[in-house]
Amino acid sequence: MSSKRIGQRLIVTSAIAATTLVGVGCQNTGSSTRGQSNLPVSASGDINRARALTAQADDAFRKRDFDKADKLYRESLEIFPSQTGAWNNLGNVLMAQQNYVDAQAAFNRAIELEPGRPEPYTSLGRLWLEAQYAEDSIKHFDEALAIDKQWLPAIRGKSAAYHQLSRATPEYAEMLKRAWLIESDEAWLRFFDRERSRVEQALDYEG
Repeated sequence: MSSKRIGQRLIVTSAIAATTLVGVGCQNTGSSTRGQSNLPVSASGDINRARALTAQADDAFRKRDFDKADKLYRESLEIFPSQTGAWNNLGNVLMAQQNYVDAQAAFNRAIELEPGRPEPYTSLGRLWLEAQYAEDSIKHFDEALAIDKQWLPAIRGKSAAYHQLSRATPEYAEMLKRAWLIESDEAWLRFFDRERSRVEQALDYEG
């Protein structure tokens, strides 16, 4: 999926609605030195200062002060660019600000730095789901689940996509059973319960 496609065709309900639907969390801001891109990759200052700025940005993000979080993440990444979690969280901030092209670039940067973490794949899935491209979002949720099949944010996201598509498969039915066992949020438990009923009825009808 291209950045041009996002920029030209994005249809958004609201950042808050997408947050409620899929579940946004502030990723633990670990760091890695892997990966290459046209973004800065070398530390240019005090790494401890960068981590302090990232912690402040995380706090602003949790408080939904997106302008402040945006500024602080950028300052931190200018000092120490190899912070996978900070790139992912910056992408979530940019998505909340409806800056979808830069959000996608931030998520991809996080993946380049540390491809073995499920968070940025999940974030990309959320991006496409919010854009009303449920089919395209599934690929990214599956990439996250290939890393950790118990990764609840990706399970939630994939379930939301399948719900939008009115899709019912045996694999999805098994995922919903797994989701029921690990979910603790009451609203999501009700959603998974309704989805299980819908999927089971659809599979029974198909024979």
